[in-house]
Amino acid sequence: MRYTAVMWLRPLLLLSLCLIAPALGIAPAGAWAASPGAAPEPVVTLKAPSSLWLGDTVTLRVTVEPAIPGAAVVVESMVDGAWAPLAGGSLDEASRLSLAWQPDTYGYVRLRASLEAGLDYAAAVSATKRVVVNRPNKHDVPYRFAHYVVIVVHEYRLYYYEHGRNVRTFNVALGRPGYHTPIGSFHIYAKRRPAAGPLGACVMYYHQPGGIAIHGTDQPYLLKRFPRPFSHGCARMYNSQALWLYARCPRGTPVHNIR
Repeated sequence: MRYTAVMWLRPLLLLSLCLIAPALGIAPAGAWAASPGAAPEPVVTLKAPSSLWLGDTVTLRVTVEPAIPGAAVVVESMVDGAWAPLAGGSLDEASRLSLAWQPDTYGYVRLRASLEAGLDYAAAVSATKRVVVNRPNKHDVPYRFAHYVVIVVHEYRLYYYEHGRNVRTFNVALGRPGYHTPIGSFHIYAKRRPAAGPLGACVMYYHQPGGIAIHGTDQPYLLKRFPRPFSHGCARMYNSQALWLYARCPRGTPVHNIR
């Protein structure tokens, strides 16, 4: 009988506790997050340059809202599939932190800012930023390009790059007087193999009008001379070298011609 009475009273006791708990300042589990007066979740923002050159020093900027002066923040980088601390510090009175960063390797770097939890706020992380660290090279070719061609007219040379690395350099014949090789930035828009006659083994067109291209030749002996102003504006190469380049340069490959 006593057991039955206790079981009957239990629901009444729980109901009474729920009614008087707010007056006593007691919140049931899980109620804090839903309470209108609860502190909002911190929002962490990381600002970083999208691209820089290896050897440059840049500033990484972190802000946290709402303001939490003195809170600890760490900027992390992705290393071998895991986040590793890069640099850190405490937020100033405006809830901001600035950190100097000089990358020690080239390539793609993923960064994020992490706010450590405090007594009255939760831990939080920023969105991930991808930064391109460019490999320094003679012609400032950005790392992001898998294939890139530079033609230096006064040198009569063609440079082929992959991700900022000069893979090969070729002697080329360029435009003769009245048929100058164009200066500027272009891209390969059409390819053909085999070609014929003066175009040699293959051709890659990169400039309109005029059909200016990179191609082979039926006069290889001209490439042994210097200077080599023998074409109608195109870059003539030995056929074997033109075929090597043809296999590596898809449509859309940038071609940058400089004086």
